[in-house]
Amino acid sequence: MIRVKIDILQQKENKPLGRKEIEFRVDHVGATTPSRLDVKTKLVALLNADPACVVITVFRTRFGHGMSEGSARVYSSAEMLKRTEAAYVLERHEPKKKKEAEPETEVEPKKEAEPAAKAEPKKKKEAEQPETEAEPKKKKKEAEQPEA
Repeated sequence: MIRVKIDILQQKENKPLGRKEIEFRVDHVGATTPSRLDVKTKLVALLNADPACVVITVFRTRFGHGMSEGSARVYSSAEMLKRTEAAYVLERHEPKKKKEAEPETEVEPKKEAEPAAKAEPKKKKEAEQPETEAEPKKKKKEAEQPEA
């Protein structure tokens, strides 16, 4: 986990939606930009909130600056969060799924002998190709010129 310092710039209570809206700044000078998960865990610790009820809606970093700014919402319950937030915001906070490996029967490993076998027919095709228009003209000119 990256060492970061989080400052809360503004905090508003939104009672009709049952949430707190928070503007924050993350100081990460000399390090990479922290992930949303890292920032979320720090915010949960700062605000003494349930991790299932915290959502980071915006997280921006400017190139060359060691600071990022963002906004988060802390809901009173997980049910209010699911009812209020858009689906794409909820997807951002789900754990990443690993890609499932395809069954081995469908994917056949390539054999080393195949590339050599494929290279030989190409050489034959090149030898069998008819002469281009430029080649017969050169031969005619060479034949017409008297030898010195």
